[in-house]
Amino acid sequence: MSSTELELEARRRRTEELKALGFSPSNPAHRIAVQIADELGLNLLLKQLVVIPGKGAYITRDGLLAVAHKDGNLNGIVLEEQGKDDTHWYAIVSVYRKDMQYPFRYPGRYPFNGSNAAYGPEMAIKVAESMALRRAFVVTGVASADEAYDVEPEIADSPDDPELSAEMMPDGIVEDNDREESY
Repeated sequence: MSSTELELEARRRRTEELKALGFSPSNPAHRIAVQIADELGLNLLLKQLVVIPGKGAYITRDGLLAVAHKDGNLNGIVLEEQGKDDTHWYAIVSVYRKDMQYPFRYPGRYPFNGSNAAYGPEMAIKVAESMALRRAFVVTGVASADEAYDVEPEIADSPDDPELSAEMMPDGIVEDNDREESY
């Protein structure tokens, strides 16, 4: 096989895998999620980035940790404080970088009546970690799923948009001669 044929076969395999997770190459939100994951080196199969219906692409806390480890400057995460007030559990987390003098310290909270209330204290820690990791490793423009505690991360099921042109497709998404799109 030629290198072009091998590349096309790899794209077809990737498309099959992503379709198995519920991604549709003709869905703009899904294509954008794939582009973001590729840009940040996130693994969609490990749900380091997810699409939340009606909300868009979100990086999970595991995705933020992957970004931090790939950067090479993560020097630790410390839970500084946790507790509860009248309506929420809360946590304060510090993320340390090897190349900076001071930590990135941020609070997180989770409501007592949240959808995952049985794990409220842990959810507050995830929110705080996500906030601190985003700032410490400059992950901007894409929200963290763990910061949006009122929605469950799932793969979106949006209608296809046949009006999108080829020049609007991110790199790595191709249409073959049968007009079947792939990632």
